[in-house]
Parts: sequence; C-alpha cells; structure tokens
Amino acid sequence: FGAIFLGIMFLYDFPIPGGKEKIAYMAPDIFPDLIGWILLYFGVSALAKHAKGLERLRFAPLPMAVFSVLSFLKETLWFSSFYTFGENRIVQNFAGVGFDVCMRLLEMAFLVLLFRSSAVFCRKKGEDKLSVTHATVPRIAMLEAALFAISRIGVILPLTKEMTNVFNVLSSLDNLFMVFLVWYAAIAMVRALIRVTD
Repeated sequence: FGAIFLGIMFLYDFPIPGGKEKIAYMAPDIFPDLIGWILLYFGVSALAKHAKGLERLRFAPLPMAVFSVLSFLKETLWFSSFYTFGENRIVQNFAGVGFDVCMRLLEMAFLVLLFRSSAVFCRKKGEDKLSVTHATVPRIAMLEAALFAISRIGVILPLTKEMTNVFNVLSSLDNLFMVFLVWYAAIAMVRALIRVTD
C-alpha cells in the first residue's frame, strides 16, 4: 500500500492555464512518472499475492513506464511534433492531444482495476467503510478522464470566444477533479496501509 501511495503521488502532474505568455497548456511535472510506475509495479506485485484480481494487473505498470518515457520525449526532443507555434501561442496539435488523451485513459483504466480489487481486499479484511472509499476512486477516475478528454478537444477545434470560455471552464473543472482524485486515492491507500494487515 505504501508503494502504491507513493506511485500515485509521482504519477500525476497538475495542469494550469497559461498566463501572460499565452501558452494554452502548462503542466509542471514535479515528480517523474517513470518512478511512479516503477513504484506501482512493486506495490501491485506485492498486493497481488493477497488480493484476487490483481494478478493480471501486476505487469501493467511496466508498459506504462515505457509510455511515460515517450511522454517525456514528447515534451523535450519531439516537442515540435506535438505542438504548434503561431500568433504568440504554443498549442498542442492533434497528435499531442491524442497522445495525452490516450495516456489519461490508460491511467484511468489502471486505477479503476486497481481500486476495484483493493476494495474487495479491504472488505475481506473486515474494513467495510474503507472498502467503500476504495470503490469510490474508480468513479472519480472515470469522470476525471472524461472531463480531460472533452476539455483537450477544445485545444484543436476552431472555436468562437464563447465556446473557448466553455472549454476553459471544463479544463479548470478537470484540474480540480484531478487534484481531488490524486489526494482521495492517496489517502485511501494511506488508510489501507495503516488499518489493513495480512
């Protein structure tokens, strides 16, 4: 549970809207995703020995670690392939948006399967309330992924000023849900670390 908690904290960055620089999207990624996926691999592998349903998921962090390296390269070496420059703006193109949406959907699928299995595990240990907490994470993850996908579409569409404002609101709402998801999931794992023993 401890490794999973740390992995979740390393996994997510927190996008913020661009300011005076007119950058449409900034995502300061303080913690390397690669380390997060490695921690998740060890955490899930250990938990899989005790929780049914995680055997098939234990190797999922490994390909995700590879994708995280590709994501890092996208933001450095391959930046110009995924972003468009013009009119004092730097915006993602279709390839950049598509890559980010696919990554978020894969992360969402991983969290859904992980927390559904951990919810069952907690219930078997007699922690019914904690099980409900873990079972809530997949719902939040699916909602956040949907908001992310919809808000990112607005980056590549030719929009009127009013529609741009709508997508900006959706993007801000997604940011709030992401922060909530990360902390809710992390706290759920900390509570499991404290209360659930083998």
